[in-house]
Amino acid sequence: MTTTQKPDPKQFVADELDLPFWEGAARHKLLIQHCATCDRYYWPASICMQCGKQDLPWVEACGKAKVYTFTVIHRPWLQNWAADTPYNVTVVELDEGPLMFTNVVGCGNDEIELGMPVEVTFTDLDGGGTLPQFRPATG
Repeated sequence: MTTTQKPDPKQFVADELDLPFWEGAARHKLLIQHCATCDRYYWPASICMQCGKQDLPWVEACGKAKVYTFTVIHRPWLQNWAADTPYNVTVVELDEGPLMFTNVVGCGNDEIELGMPVEVTFTDLDGGGTLPQFRPATG
């Protein structure tokens, strides 16, 4: 776990749909939604795409994933991230199935590969909030 000077990610929450995700991250838990009827997982969703069920409780994910795709950013989106440039924006496929936007940390951008196994880690932000990120899997 590291600490960095970035804005609290909850300030970007458009609605209450993903608030439980950010609350889980603050407790260093990776939460996703689960449809018990279809046994499908989502990140996040307001309705099950298979059966239409709207009650999708939040459950803890195992924290393992594989790199699905990524890009390396050379111009920071926010000035607070200028010191981290270049940084990667990565989509991982969680072992439970959903795709999730994140960053891979703990290795160089040139070491990231498609299909690379990764595991969740949490970065507490100086300005408040916690970012779930992924690092190369250790085993």
